[in-house]
Amino acid sequence: MIFAIGGILENTTLGIITIRLFIISAEIGTLILLPKVLMQYGKDSNLSLFYAFNPLVILELSGNLHFEAFVIFFLAWGIYEFEKRRNHKSAIALGLAISFKLVPLILLAGFFRKLHLKQYIKFILLAGLVAIVSFLPFLFSDALKGISTSTSLYFKNFEFNASLYYLIREIGFAVKGYNIIGTAGPLLGILSFSAMVIFNILASSKMKLPERMLWTYLIYFLFATTVHPWYVLPILVLGILSGYKFPVLWTFTVFFTYLGYSLTGFQEYLWIVVIEYISLVIFIVFELIQKSKKSKRLYA
Repeated sequence: MIFAIGGILENTTLGIITIRLFIISAEIGTLILLPKVLMQYGKDSNLSLFYAFNPLVILELSGNLHFEAFVIFFLAWGIYEFEKRRNHKSAIALGLAISFKLVPLILLAGFFRKLHLKQYIKFILLAGLVAIVSFLPFLFSDALKGISTSTSLYFKNFEFNASLYYLIREIGFAVKGYNIIGTAGPLLGILSFSAMVIFNILASSKMKLPERMLWTYLIYFLFATTVHPWYVLPILVLGILSGYKFPVLWTFTVFFTYLGYSLTGFQEYLWIVVIEYISLVIFIVFELIQKSKKSKRLYA
């Protein structure tokens, strides 16, 4: 719909400006909602500045027009409504987030054990219905076929800034003598889905919703074959809401993947990827240890 509105003008510059205005509107909505959600969790509303002035946010959303801006806004809205115990509005917001990017589908698992089973089923059905309705216009075009094809390519062909997959790929080269992404990609997708489901089943019901979403997203990206810099921006918001700082670090280290781009094309530097993920894992472990120590002091 947004691209169609931009295309009506039949002028590239005006079309880009139109799309940018939509994204800026979503960003304004996020900046209004984020402090309110932070206060719901008893956190300083000024922490929203970690999002507002993050260079990756500015570059990739209002700059490069990635639709994660809408995902982030509707996630913030969904979390806000959920904490207000307005489950129907929360489900609608999650459904709208899914309508912009399919990846937020995985976050529906985060509501498990946060709701009674009957409430949970109603929640995912409503969110799913909203997402399905948003896809109805595609039934009268070749878009569904395109979505199916691009999803297949995502798991079987695309590879960029991956973590676990790159390790498996190297093993594949050593054992098979060729790139095994065609089989490794879908298999990692299955393992990722299983890990996310198991995590949300086993996670404590006391764990706050943003934290459940944070770890669910992280599991997905650790198994993914493609992690573009703008993909991690929803994790930034969830980290701010749940009190983790490693997403801020990630939005910095992921910047260095741009070094592979030049006027002559693109070449990925694996040493950058290694530094990125090693530093990320070290900081995650550090934060988890610090959080564990803090919990022990509180209950001592």
